[in-house]
Amino acid sequence: MSHFGKASAERLASVAPALADVMREAIKTTPVDFSIVCGYRDAVAQTKACAEGKSKTPYPKSKHNCLPSTAVDICPYVEGRGLVWGDSDLWEELSRHIFATAGSRGVRLRWGGNWGHSCDDKPTSSFVDKPHWELG
Repeated sequence: MSHFGKASAERLASVAPALADVMREAIKTTPVDFSIVCGYRDAVAQTKACAEGKSKTPYPKSKHNCLPSTAVDICPYVEGRGLVWGDSDLWEELSRHIFATAGSRGVRLRWGGNWGHSCDDKPTSSFVDKPHWELG
């Protein structure tokens, strides 16, 4: 059974309870280990995310900009490789697991990998943000 490390747990503490609960439950049985890379973002962090092309939403309009945050960014983690950003198969497997976990908890989420409410939704935006999950 996987669990979050100290940094992931600290980031998750800034996330809305329903979303944090889904992530805490998902990590217990995940087929793909993952880390929490971002919860709440202040003005400086949001401006930087936009400047780096990691977000299209300026401060204070991102769901990361409220406290508690109604969005969280995650990334698959593979022992010996660390955070793995570019493996589509890992992202797909992880997204299916998180959607299933959210469904079992009665929580509706949107995923930035396709901006839908399930893995199979057709993309609704050309901006792909696979790390991003938000209450929806």
